[in-house]
Amino acid sequence: GAGCAQASAYNYAANRFAAAIAKKLGKDGSIFEQRCQRILTALQQKLWMEADGVLAESLDTLGNRLLHPSPELSTIYLAIDCECVTPFQGYRMLKFTERKLQSIRTPIRQGRLVDSSNWLPKKYSTCGIFPAENACLALAYFQLGQRAQGLAILNGLVDAYYLSHNPGIIRHVLSATGGGDNGDLDFTDVSSTCFRMLSEGLWGIRSQQLEDQISITPQLPEDWTHAELELPELQLAWRRERFEETLTVKKAAAGKKIIRIPLRYAAVEDLWLNGEAVPIQIEPGIGTCFLRIETDQASPLEMRVFYGKAPLPALKQANVCAFDGNLLAIEATDGQILEIKSPWAEMPAAGDKRYVRVSGKP
Repeated sequence: GAGCAQASAYNYAANRFAAAIAKKLGKDGSIFEQRCQRILTALQQKLWMEADGVLAESLDTLGNRLLHPSPELSTIYLAIDCECVTPFQGYRMLKFTERKLQSIRTPIRQGRLVDSSNWLPKKYSTCGIFPAENACLALAYFQLGQRAQGLAILNGLVDAYYLSHNPGIIRHVLSATGGGDNGDLDFTDVSSTCFRMLSEGLWGIRSQQLEDQISITPQLPEDWTHAELELPELQLAWRRERFEETLTVKKAAAGKKIIRIPLRYAAVEDLWLNGEAVPIQIEPGIGTCFLRIETDQASPLEMRVFYGKAPLPALKQANVCAFDGNLLAIEATDGQILEIKSPWAEMPAAGDKRYVRVSGKP
């Protein structure tokens, strides 16, 4: 009996795809575009909580029309996956899962697994550790370029496979230590979400057939030096040395290819595509930036990056609590602070070093 963020996200995505299909067929898709806009407007006006940086779970349509302010995990990753929030809103929603939802560290790889909600008392699926949901959460991290956090959950899921009762099987609900619980063995929602997390998240493969394009954004662990992936429709080979990186793409379908590689240094001396220099294009992100190439050339493609030694910018902040009225010092190394985005910070004067006064609540 409530208007909820999850159904809104699904309906937004459905209407967005319907509009794209109509355009592909040469039909008028304006009715679907109008529905998308109405859904986005309602989400922002009725469910988005700016102070908390998260969408509410739902809004009652009866009685006192209460807002339910604590979303479950699927509300957060669905909004990001369906692209009905901005990237920065999605980033803040992921921070909600780190601050307001209980998580555990798994015993082998010290991975992270997150409870599905903070709704208590627990009743079946209202609150628990579900690997399928954690795979979707990891995908959301990768989609927003948050590689370290996505890899932490991936490591937690790998541990769950080792700790489960049967080789090569992960149960659909896990114990408080990240091992197998008494859940059923044959819930393939775990397999499908893990496969999607690995292909679309870790390797960043997104086939956008309505737009006749494919996007590839590998976000592999920083300590890896090489990796390969072979699928029926695509083959990738990646290799990294200290100041050089190579990505080879084979068997890709015809159409536009968008390749994005997370920057490892602030200076890019050269960028080659199939042995020829191409313009260097940098795409900003949250906590990282991406080196981007767009091409209509047929595969095979070889993208080679040659870096300079300039380090990436970083922020330094004293480890102090951000209580109301506190003065926090934030300093940039190898870069400049141009803007601070926070609903709880009073903006100081410009400069490399900022003092931000925190107001409102922690």
